[in-house]
Amino acid sequence: MKLTFAMTAALLAGLMLAGCSKEDPKGFPKVDYNKDGKVIFEELIVVFPDLTVDEFLAADADHNGSLDDKEYSRFRQARDAGKKLDAGATPAAEPA
Repeated sequence: MKLTFAMTAALLAGLMLAGCSKEDPKGFPKVDYNKDGKVIFEELIVVFPDLTVDEFLAADADHNGSLDDKEYSRFRQARDAGKKLDAGATPAAEPA
């Protein structure tokens, strides 16, 4: 009986802790599904279903077809502020 109670308590504690993850589900590491250091349109549309191609292209400042961490942060800040990026607001790419 004590063993059953102890195992049940341990299982419940584990489940409660597993549900308390503090990792941001929309953070760059979570959105970058294939873990290659860049986010492509197909990865981003899973998290932001209302994403348009034009908005993605506006976020892609260096026009390489993917968003790096800095570009994604800019996109996310706009989205968190309730705005969508447009082509007129795209900053020039910084030299490497």
